Amino acid sequence: MSKNILVIEDNDQQATIIFESLSKAMPENTVHMVSHGGEGLDFLNNRPPFEKSPRPDLIFLDIKMPWCDGHEFLKLMKTDENLRSIPVIVMTTSGSQDDIKKAYDLGANCYITKPMSTKKFHAIVEVVNNFWFGFVSLPSGS
Repeated sequence: MSKNILVIEDNDQQATIIFESLSKAMPENTVHMVSHGGEGLDFLNNRPPFEKSPRPDLIFLDIKMPWCDGHEFLKLMKTDENLRSIPVIVMTTSGSQDDIKKAYDLGANCYITKPMSTKKFHAIVEVVNNFWFGFVSLPSGS
């Protein structure tokens, strides 16, 4: 069954790698891309220009972004009764213990530090994708 994945990433190169990795791992899934947390919240709440956006089954979230960073996005999303059940995978360059702790405190389901190698990046995305869509039971469009 096809799943919807939302990627919130401000770095075009890394967004492309995530998109390609997800598309390769499970081509039946639909990957939606936005460039910061504010757009992510607009997507989730069907605000312009995302009035017809589907509810994502999984979100990949960067932490270090302009406008609305990943921590602020998590804070707002996870306090929304209609959105908090959507799993969020933080995938970021920051390995800071402060960022890791804060992300989990705000409701992240997983925290991954992005590898420098594109090959490792693809491998991690494939494992995460297979785990979340192959083994985990996700809530249906609550």
